[in-house]
Amino acid sequence: EKPGHNFALNATFEDVQKTLDAYDGLYIPGGRAPEYLSLDEDVLSVVKDFAAKKKVIAQICHGVLVLAAAGILKGRKTTCYPACSPVVKLCNAEYVSAEPVSKAFTDKVKD
Repeated sequence: EKPGHNFALNATFEDVQKTLDAYDGLYIPGGRAPEYLSLDEDVLSVVKDFAAKKKVIAQICHGVLVLAAAGILKGRKTTCYPACSPVVKLCNAEYVSAEPVSKAFTDKVKD
């Protein structure tokens, strides 16, 4: 596989976990990275914390795999790469086709 980035990382997920209150939002990228990120307990802990605090979480493409692994999709509507839609449905969430792509979203949990 090709490297996913060409820059030096300045924090680990463990570092981020220690300073979560300093962050207002979380962006989960698409591509192949979510396949690996969804297996990382530090990543899942960060996602769960953001969800519990009702902070903004954005995902695109395959990023929904991380939300699924964190167990936060139930009852939500979300867009994602179409091949990930079965995972969304298995999480008791609703897959919404993003046509056009500018309509992509994951809704908030209703209080």
